[in-house]
Amino acid sequence: MNMIPRIDSRKASDLLQIIKGKAGIYTPEWKYERSVMDGGAALAELFAQMFGETIDRLNRMPYKHYLEFLNILEVSAQSVTPAAGLAVFRLVEGSQRSVVINRGTQLYYDRSHEEREEEGTARVIFETIKDFYATPAKFMEFYSINPRQDIIEKLDFGEGPVTFFNPSGARNIQRHAFALASRDVLKLVSPADITLSLENTALSYLNEEFLARLANPGFARWSYYDGNTQIPFDQVMVRNGLLHLLKDNHDPLCPYALEGDSREEENFWITCTMQSDGQRDEILMDRIAMGSAYLHRDQPGVHIKPDQLYANDLALDGEQGGYCFGTQLIPYQCFYIASEEVFSKRRARINIEFALNMVTRQVGDANSVYQYNFYRKYVVEKVDIPVPVPDRIVVSRVTWEYWNGAGWTHLKVEGDTNPFQGGEGSFKKRISFQCPEDIAKNSQNSVEGYWIRARVVEVENAFSMYAHMLLPYLEAVSLDFAYGETLRAAEKIYTENNCVKSLSAPGTPAAFKLYEPLREKVHGVYCAFDQQPNGFPITLYFKIEGQSKAKSLLRIEYLTEDIKGEGVWHELKFTDTTEGLTEDGIISVYAPRDFKKDTLFGQAGYWLRIGEGNLKYAERPAIQPLVQKIIPNVVEIIQKETIRGELFRTDSYEPNKTITLRNRPVLECELWVNEIRDITQAEMAYLSENKAHAVEVHYDQGGQLQEFWVKWERCETFLNSGDNGRHYKLDQNSGRIAFGNGLNGKVPSPAEEGNIKVHYSFGGGKKGNLQEGSIEGLLIGIPHVDQVTNLEMTSGGSDGHDLLTLEKVGPRKLRHQGRAVTAADYESLVLEQFAEVKDVKCVGNYDAFGQPAWGYVTLVVLPAHLENRMYSLKLCRKIEQYLKQRVSCELLAGGRFSVVPAIVMKVNVLATVSLEDYDRAAEAERDIIEAVKRYLNQGMSDGQRFRIEEIPSLRNFYMLLNPLKNVARIQEIILEGRYYEGSNLRVIPLDGEFSLRYVVVTSGEHTVKIL
Repeated sequence: MNMIPRIDSRKASDLLQIIKGKAGIYTPEWKYERSVMDGGAALAELFAQMFGETIDRLNRMPYKHYLEFLNILEVSAQSVTPAAGLAVFRLVEGSQRSVVINRGTQLYYDRSHEEREEEGTARVIFETIKDFYATPAKFMEFYSINPRQDIIEKLDFGEGPVTFFNPSGARNIQRHAFALASRDVLKLVSPADITLSLENTALSYLNEEFLARLANPGFARWSYYDGNTQIPFDQVMVRNGLLHLLKDNHDPLCPYALEGDSREEENFWITCTMQSDGQRDEILMDRIAMGSAYLHRDQPGVHIKPDQLYANDLALDGEQGGYCFGTQLIPYQCFYIASEEVFSKRRARINIEFALNMVTRQVGDANSVYQYNFYRKYVVEKVDIPVPVPDRIVVSRVTWEYWNGAGWTHLKVEGDTNPFQGGEGSFKKRISFQCPEDIAKNSQNSVEGYWIRARVVEVENAFSMYAHMLLPYLEAVSLDFAYGETLRAAEKIYTENNCVKSLSAPGTPAAFKLYEPLREKVHGVYCAFDQQPNGFPITLYFKIEGQSKAKSLLRIEYLTEDIKGEGVWHELKFTDTTEGLTEDGIISVYAPRDFKKDTLFGQAGYWLRIGEGNLKYAERPAIQPLVQKIIPNVVEIIQKETIRGELFRTDSYEPNKTITLRNRPVLECELWVNEIRDITQAEMAYLSENKAHAVEVHYDQGGQLQEFWVKWERCETFLNSGDNGRHYKLDQNSGRIAFGNGLNGKVPSPAEEGNIKVHYSFGGGKKGNLQEGSIEGLLIGIPHVDQVTNLEMTSGGSDGHDLLTLEKVGPRKLRHQGRAVTAADYESLVLEQFAEVKDVKCVGNYDAFGQPAWGYVTLVVLPAHLENRMYSLKLCRKIEQYLKQRVSCELLAGGRFSVVPAIVMKVNVLATVSLEDYDRAAEAERDIIEAVKRYLNQGMSDGQRFRIEEIPSLRNFYMLLNPLKNVARIQEIILEGRYYEGSNLRVIPLDGEFSLRYVVVTSGEHTVKIL
């Protein structure tokens, strides 16, 4: 030890120089010269060597006294500590029943040859520390629900940590909507009035209220698809018990297929999207019909223009017009009209208005008309020859036809059934008909569409040689339509509420739930399993990001069924090691076998609900834990092996008897002594009545008392133990157990057979610190268990204090005397007792969250494996329990003492440098990043650590990077720290004043910018 003083600092070389100096005075005839080795020189060398060894032994005397002083203080090395961690059990695929995993189930890891050379143990054994049921049930989905705000959020742990109990409206998948489809009614381009008849025949008195809600723009938004997005209707109103949707534009309704449908299933849809209005009533309809009409049909002018006009096979221009039947009137000529929008309205009343102009065309002349005059006198008399009157060639009769899929058939029209017959000049004619149910598309003149035609049946004076031919010239055609009272049932009805999507037709006997409020009224997280997750208990491991400042008041329920077979939620018992989701831990849930399979939010499964009790009356949670992942079938494990019932015998009365356990170092020990030979009846009765947990009584087949085992207690010293004190001392490192001498501590009773029974566990050490996934499986197989491994790195294994540590903390024991008064006392007690703690700092007048608080004491601990937060928090609780017996009761009573792990702050470095050789830029970048990582990674598992609250400065990094090869100049270095404050990620600059408490730095992400 460097602090031990040296009594004599001389060495053998110093002694030879002294001999050489004295030889010139006392023996001038002899001169010591090392180069001339004579008898005197040999004697001098021998003396210097032997006397130098004596001086060395003398100099070791203070150190030996120092060690003896430590022994007097009873300073001893703490025993090894076992590594602890988490193991996850995976059952065979297809398993249907839960498997019991008993406490003490052993797992193993076979060490490599190199690891065995360091320490002889070939196999490292871990044991589970609790009983639980490994369930084959797997998580399917997680949903976070806020019923007050009508929010459903699907939680995806694959995208990163998720916020429990606070679903975001930005990711809300809740949607209240329904859509109605009709290929005929909704095939619209022109301004239209869509009429909806929505009825609930069983609850007809509610129809008016339902329609009023659906017409309220604050509740419902009606829209249609224009090919790019949903366009809202211009106006929504209720009139005469019908809902009217007005579209006053020429944007077309475009067909589309619902999600999951094929393109062939495209249809025309109108959509109503609703948002919660606070009412809990659902909107049910069992009769839904619709119709449409041209919006401005009562106004003059051209309403809807036809898509195509043909005179026989000659296309007519709808703007300029043209001859309906060409320039010759011949029977069987045809005038074709096509309109995709209008003629697709089966059973609707269709009106067609023609603006015509009769163009007169003369056929022949008067001379070309031969007339035989019966009054002609061939002799003398002269008579005037009559002037012939031209005939009128007109279309005297037409028939209207439509294509029904098989051929052209008669179309019954009303009004001016022959609009092509009239006088000269311009005029208007109008026909009306009900669109046939069987009208079908047809390809006319290579143009596909819905067609009707006027076919000339009869032409008056068709063969006249002298006539005026009246040719109908079409100037304009106007179409409109209206369903009136002949509404058509919706072809398809799509509803979506609470993530449940339904597509049905009106023939469905059940009523359609157009709007259904959120059924689940409890704010919480809903977990769906593929099968029943039953077991007493099942375990769920929660990995928490950061640390919340307050605990969540958890409530766990499961969905079962009542006597009517309906779903009902029942509360479950559970134990929570997460401290209300403030830290990593396991929640053990006692789940029965009567789960009900039900569909919630569109997901079928078996359901658990995790609620937050503080949200019963609150709109949003004040506590928002960040959860990284939830994993079932996880149990805590510890690196140890348990031996039960190792027997020893006492031959005779043996004061100060010692026994040595076969395995060591010992972690836990429970010792029983069979006292049947010397215990009195009165003492047996007293122990059986008052200390039943410390007594085991065995009888033979005849009912006679055979053995009476009493549990003895472990103690540190026998000084306070009386002659009848059932105590023993244990040296955990050597496995040696010592008993009293009859005055201080009871002597075990003699027996012919083993009368001392020891249950103990052994193990521990650094060999138990394994990387994630290192554990290979079960030491003894369990049916249906397929795989077992450690979920995370096992941490906390240490080999106990070394001598240097004992030399450091030993003298402090004399100062603190087992009590924590000063800051140094707190730190010394922790370093002395817990070998797995690498650094500790006592901070006064600050609370556990680093905020100034007068009179508070916070102990900040840096464990050996700070990466494992669950281990760190457990260690802090263990330290706190130890110190509660040694700190001021005033601190404890006021809740002003706490032990917390150091806050991990990742330091990101941005270095801007110029290089000497830019051809080696990639190598220089790699060297800089590796140098920064080596320097900052001291803060984690290996290497010399940064102390708590020791923050590297810019100067440190300049000194680190300047000597690197190929670095010509460092232009700039920017330091950035990232850490969690509660569940919030904070980013702060580190190049200025820094006031964050309790941090320890480690390496983050680094960037090199080369100029």
